[in-house]
Amino acid sequence: MEQVAVWHGRTPPRSFAYDLFNLGAFYNWAYIAIEFTGPGAVTCRHIHQELLYPELYQREQLDRLGGKMSVDRPGFVTSARTKKIILDELGTLLRKREIILHHEDTITELREFQYDYTRGGMKAYSAPENKHDDLVMSLAIACEARRQFVPMPDTDLDMQFNDMIEGLGIQIPKSSREAHRRRVKRDEQRTAEGWGQE
Repeated sequence: MEQVAVWHGRTPPRSFAYDLFNLGAFYNWAYIAIEFTGPGAVTCRHIHQELLYPELYQREQLDRLGGKMSVDRPGFVTSARTKKIILDELGTLLRKREIILHHEDTITELREFQYDYTRGGMKAYSAPENKHDDLVMSLAIACEARRQFVPMPDTDLDMQFNDMIEGLGIQIPKSSREAHRRRVKRDEQRTAEGWGQE
């Protein structure tokens, strides 16, 4: 597995859905795994239900009525249990040198990342005080998504989704910065006009 791009910053969740859609389309409809926890839930619902992005990570969930596992919920849910699982797996991949990293900030976060043991003897992972672990967690989620990835049948996704994209009025911009600025400005204008308020 090789790291080919990193997006790191802050943006409103719905705008981030458009950013991910555009980046995914640019990378030939790349498989996208969004952290569902927190504001990611809004991003995940928007890209899945409104933008209909074709290649999203779907988490496994136990159907309580049927007792079977289903894979129909987009987004990765981070909990103490899932965090330990994906970080242990990331550590294994790094030790085996199965990941090629190019982003210096990711490498720095990995070097600073630490774990301790709880009173119950469980590993608890975290960034040092006043440091961040966003890049480490996104890498771990990407590795988990890759592990579960099942490619779509060999179809021409560009042709399959062109009509849908045009119908939604989405254009894949040449400059994602300009597109981002337009979306942020539009979202600010809509907020000022009271859109989405009950």
